[in-house]
Amino acid sequence: MFQGQAENGINVDDADSYETPARDISLINITVKDIVNSGNHDAIKMAGVENFIIDGARIENWGDDGSAIDFVGCRNGLVQNSLLIHTALKVGGSGIRPKGGSKDIVIRANRIELPVATGRAIQAGGSTDAEFFRFAEGDKDYEVAGITIEGNVVIGGGAAFSRVNIGGGGGVHHNLAQGQAPWVMRILNENPGTAIVVTKNGQFRDNEIAFATGGEFNSAVNVGDDTAPETFQFAGNRCVNLADPTQTARARSCRPRRATASTARRSRTRPTGCRSGSSRGASGS
Repeated sequence: MFQGQAENGINVDDADSYETPARDISLINITVKDIVNSGNHDAIKMAGVENFIIDGARIENWGDDGSAIDFVGCRNGLVQNSLLIHTALKVGGSGIRPKGGSKDIVIRANRIELPVATGRAIQAGGSTDAEFFRFAEGDKDYEVAGITIEGNVVIGGGAAFSRVNIGGGGGVHHNLAQGQAPWVMRILNENPGTAIVVTKNGQFRDNEIAFATGGEFNSAVNVGDDTAPETFQFAGNRCVNLADPTQTARARSCRPRRATASTARRSRTRPTGCRSGSSRGASGS
């Protein structure tokens, strides 16, 4: 058990030697809980790691503006069978967040519990500072690629799934999401005006979504500016509005929706990404 660390709970990295990543890392049946300092502090932080597995972890109450598991430039990994719980997360915090050139990671069969309307449970991508990207040889210009999110249970949060500057590969399928507000899924660009690819070519299929209109809830799918939602595939998702469980309500509420003036106002009070102090964790520190 790792408990009561001041900043990050566990750091695994390449010691800033981008050409020689850390390799073959296994974290099995560990517990990380109760990070002392508030702010952008992670329970598990990996930067420049290849071939890894996190299995059966229990993570509770990491930094309230950080991530339970944060990956920067990591490849060929698996996160599964883990429980992530935060009781007082801020809107800039997250559960699992690969970014900074991360590629080919499977996030499978985890349970994430967050307070309603705060934080992003599973986010593929972010807005990493340029000097901290670690791409696979020959790759460039994406936050993440090949991120598969499957068979997870997400309770609460400001969004269950977010895709940010990801050019394709992987997908979001066979998950259960319940009680998110304002959104269940977000399609975002947090690197506008750069060479980083816009968010496109996603798959969102065969997921079970339960939400309730009214209050903080806005829409099942939120589409930000400078993205390509028309390249996304939505199929086989079952969306149930618990406040009005009729077929008409289900069909209407599951459609992607671009940001409006009202959602823009929400975004000013609920930061949408990593440019705030919460995301400078892209540095690998």
